[in-house]
Amino acid sequence: MVSGEGDDRPRRWDGPAWPGPGWAEGPPAAPDAPVEPEAGLVGPEPEPGAQVAPEPGSVDLPVAGPERARQPANAEPVAAAVARPPVPPPGRATPDRAAPPDLSLPPPSRSERVLPWAVPALIVFLVSIVLDVLTIMPGLGYWDTGEFQTLGPVLGIAHPTGYPSYTLLLWLASVVLQPFGEPAFRANLLSAILVSGAASLTAIAIVQLTRKPALAIAGGITLAVAPIAWRNALRADPHTFQVFVVGLLLVLLIAWADRERAGRPHAGRWLVAASAAFALAVTNHGLTVALAPGVAAYVLLVQPRILWLRWKTVLACLATLAVLIGGIYAYLPLRSSMDPPLDYAHPADWVRTNAEGRVTGGFRYLVLGEQFGGKVEVPPLTQWPAVLPGRLADGARVAADTLREQFGSGAILVALGIDRDESVMLPWGDRLPLDAVGLPMLALLGLPLGLLRRPREVVMTALWFGLTFTVALGYPNADISRYYLAPLLVACVWAALAIDAIWGLVRNAWAAYSRAPGEALDPEPARPRGPLVVAGTIAVAALLPLVVLLQAGVLNIVLFPRDDEVAVDRRGEALAQLLIPGLSVFVAPPVTCPECDASDDQGARRWLDATLGALEPDAVIVSWWSYSTPLWYGQFVEGRRPDILVVDDRTIVDNDLGDVPAVVASWYGQRPVYIVRLDRDLAEVEEDWVLEPVPGLPPGEPVYRVVGRAGDD
Repeated sequence: MVSGEGDDRPRRWDGPAWPGPGWAEGPPAAPDAPVEPEAGLVGPEPEPGAQVAPEPGSVDLPVAGPERARQPANAEPVAAAVARPPVPPPGRATPDRAAPPDLSLPPPSRSERVLPWAVPALIVFLVSIVLDVLTIMPGLGYWDTGEFQTLGPVLGIAHPTGYPSYTLLLWLASVVLQPFGEPAFRANLLSAILVSGAASLTAIAIVQLTRKPALAIAGGITLAVAPIAWRNALRADPHTFQVFVVGLLLVLLIAWADRERAGRPHAGRWLVAASAAFALAVTNHGLTVALAPGVAAYVLLVQPRILWLRWKTVLACLATLAVLIGGIYAYLPLRSSMDPPLDYAHPADWVRTNAEGRVTGGFRYLVLGEQFGGKVEVPPLTQWPAVLPGRLADGARVAADTLREQFGSGAILVALGIDRDESVMLPWGDRLPLDAVGLPMLALLGLPLGLLRRPREVVMTALWFGLTFTVALGYPNADISRYYLAPLLVACVWAALAIDAIWGLVRNAWAAYSRAPGEALDPEPARPRGPLVVAGTIAVAALLPLVVLLQAGVLNIVLFPRDDEVAVDRRGEALAQLLIPGLSVFVAPPVTCPECDASDDQGARRWLDATLGALEPDAVIVSWWSYSTPLWYGQFVEGRRPDILVVDDRTIVDNDLGDVPAVVASWYGQRPVYIVRLDRDLAEVEEDWVLEPVPGLPPGEPVYRVVGRAGDD
């Protein structure tokens, strides 16, 4: 209905106007072609040069032609009425455009705009950070953990692909988080903050897609307590920064798309911000290559003509990418040229080669990960038709198993007295594990159901999910599960979309069933006010921390202090599942606190203290990566034992020292020589040298002293 034809309700512009072509926030602009105003809306044509007195209560609105006319405050622009294309009714969206505002409602207050996503995000963050702090690694770790704990304070160069953005973030955390403990713990705490932030961003994305804060709380906490996410939140690892940036990228892209489809001004700023987040991901991990096709597809699906309609925004995005990626990666050669304590592959040079001409270092070698290039299994293009079906089947199997392991409903089976490993036969002959029922199925069901409501977002996240698993399958790694953090985030969003779609179907079916014959369906209910939204969210979310803590086994000892540990964990899981039936399927990861608890993990600290105390002055210790990193932490961060020389396998490559026996031979007789090797690598050394275990070290982590040549008396 056009304003002025029997509709005297006050109308207020709330956000975007009707989302027709070229319409922006506020009253629409007039078209180029003149349109004659309708009689009675503008009044008679005034004499040339005559002064027109404004009517009481009127406002200036653009009308056809170069001149402006006065209209009543509650009237709709005539040009707008003529030019406006058909639009969906208020509050309804179509696949092509966002829902127009329902002008019969007052505009939302600031609290109504902020609280629906801020409250779930805050609740999720607090629950996640509490769980992580209760179970976090208290200090130093082995392997890559020790490397990243060392990098922040000394601003060194990490192993491929360099991780420059994460290294700079580690340095910032080592400064800002000083009140919270030693540098190693600060790096661990940073991971807890990043994973908790990723869970909060997941909750915000779910609010953006479903407008259901309680569902967002459940989805965010589900990611936080997934075993992979929880374990990585307890120690320094760049994959925690990667999943945080993926969550940030998803939120920014959805915000841009909603504003772009609504025709709001300055929507492009959100796309530029998303470009900045993507640049941080690129400079953190090479896995970002799996995100690029999904981002490109999403942008084109939202605005197919973006290259010529929004060319300024496109240029701003490209400039942001170039400046941030180039500037952050410039850290590697600049810092390497300063000879830092840790200088992996010496990226100050473009390429470094050994005496045989083989590339062993340099910027290209580090950033492109050429060290691991031979480990990536990429078949020739001619073999793809034969190999691809098997790879896809393997990928689907790994993805399904991962979702089952992370989100399976084994606790419900325990509550019912059913074995976790029980399965049922499907009609086509396969067996379905019963613990796959629940969130894993909801996540997969969210794929087709989400296509009906948010097809663009589902296409983008499906590409993220599939390509990440494809890349991970072709790359053998000691801890490949870390690569699945982003797919787990996507799975939580899909499960929320599935629950939202199912709830909508149930609600509509009930409304159709309960209405009287001939009675029309009620229109969309009025938007709830801010206090009601907050009260409802807090009421539903109040029990969620208790549910998660029970599910995680944190409160089980308090509730069941006299039972054995296994019974305690099972009973706590069962209680968590049955406490809130509506949300227990969502918050049901098969994880207990003992499985992820790293609060007693002080093995690296004990080994470091014992080893540094046992080494003779001016000793040379030929080590390998897992033990070299805590030794470097003791030397470069804590300033202990500067007299010793740590020769890692990477040191041998960078300085072209040959192999381990050659290094031992070069130092034996000049300085005390010690060996730290895996058992399978000791045979190579023992062929030429006599080794003697160093006493007083933790069992299972021996250090050997070279006491002579093999064959000497």
